[in-house]
Amino acid sequence: MKFLNLKSDDWLTDCVSFPCYQSHKSGTENLEVIRKKENVFITYKLEESICSMHDDLKSIGFKKINTQVTFSWEPNDLDKNQSFNNELQINIVDSKNYKEELKKFSSYFVLDRFSVDTRLPNSWSKKIKYNWLLSKDEGSYFLAAKMGKKLAGAILFKMNDNQVIIDLVVVDSNYRGKMVASSMINYLKQSTFRKLPILVGSQERNTSATNLYLSSGFNEIDRKTVYHYFNKS
Repeated sequence: MKFLNLKSDDWLTDCVSFPCYQSHKSGTENLEVIRKKENVFITYKLEESICSMHDDLKSIGFKKINTQVTFSWEPNDLDKNQSFNNELQINIVDSKNYKEELKKFSSYFVLDRFSVDTRLPNSWSKKIKYNWLLSKDEGSYFLAAKMGKKLAGAILFKMNDNQVIIDLVVVDSNYRGKMVASSMINYLKQSTFRKLPILVGSQERNTSATNLYLSSGFNEIDRKTVYHYFNKS
């Protein structure tokens, strides 16, 4: 196996100051050249049905990290899975105004693939989530749920003409069990984006997130196994 569909992950490379690559359908990087580098991190997401390739990846040093599950919600006027906490004020805001709160929020992600892979530096997960929440990429939006003056939760999402893609959902530990996440999701469903389908991904072992999406009317549409290759001199 000399080639995989890989390309440089420039955003992640800049974020963790380490050479990073990711699977991509148009990638043409030479795997053997990349693996010879003293410092390299590769993410590869593979459909579960391609059995032989799973064995090939493991044989050259890739480690299975987790299973990524994708859920989809389709606009439906008959959708009755609506849960709201009427004490919340939910709006799209500039995440830059919540830098201090997001430092705390970034530490809540303990089941993400960067935390689960114990070979990686402990600082990676928090650094990645913090910078992701502050993302100002074109088409990215930050949905904040406030209770009084406190930031209770947030959703980072992207939107184009065809769909809404939820990147991150996070709720302050002090406000869990108060329908914060479901209220934010249903805000997206009932807002000006209502005519667009919504996609969201989670890890198989994150049962609380899975239960949230299923109870909010989402359906599972895809599964991929996530592999990491990590070499540090």
